[in-house]
Amino acid sequence: MSSGSELLDGSARAPRDAARDLCEAQARLDGYASEYSTVRQHSNVSAIARARNDWGLAAYECAQALVAFAEAEDRKYARRRSALIAESDGADSLPDGRGPAGDERGHQVPASAECDANDLVSARERRDACWRDYDSIRRNSEPLAVLQAREEWEQALFDWVRALVTRETAQDQENIDERRRRQERAMQFRPTDTFPRARPRSQQIVYESKERARREGIKRAGK
Repeated sequence: MSSGSELLDGSARAPRDAARDLCEAQARLDGYASEYSTVRQHSNVSAIARARNDWGLAAYECAQALVAFAEAEDRKYARRRSALIAESDGADSLPDGRGPAGDERGHQVPASAECDANDLVSARERRDACWRDYDSIRRNSEPLAVLQAREEWEQALFDWVRALVTRETAQDQENIDERRRRQERAMQFRPTDTFPRARPRSQQIVYESKERARREGIKRAGK
């Protein structure tokens, strides 16, 4: 987290560098998301878990890069505001930090602040509400007010990422369970297994060989 004074720190990361990091993080996320989408169509449990973990980590890293980019922009806005104050010697016409239109709305905590982070819809609504609140004051407010708004948005952003990963984990487990049920049904004996019809010996050998291959294929797919 940043302190209010760090918003004016000229040695901190430049917006251009933070934007580049964000683009790279987004590209990594897209790559892992594509791989995860492909792997989860199959029933290899360990492969799905690895792909999901890689995607989840990339999602967290992308969120971190997004917050870092927002911090870099906030420092730019703070320096600009400080320069305006210095030029006008604190004139009353300067933004007072109460909102983009100078109203008395101030910093509003969304009504859904205590939402369950595991509820993806609620987490997304809180994320969006915190972003709107943060974006409405970040260019014209005092550093501490911007810091508070950004931290609330950051927390909501990560709560949403956690809720998203939780939802996808549950979906994967549901899909795996369904595949296992289908495999179990496929492995059940057929009526012809219990009451085989008479076949010539050569046909019976071919039939048993194909049946063994079918069941071994089902077992391999379930590993």
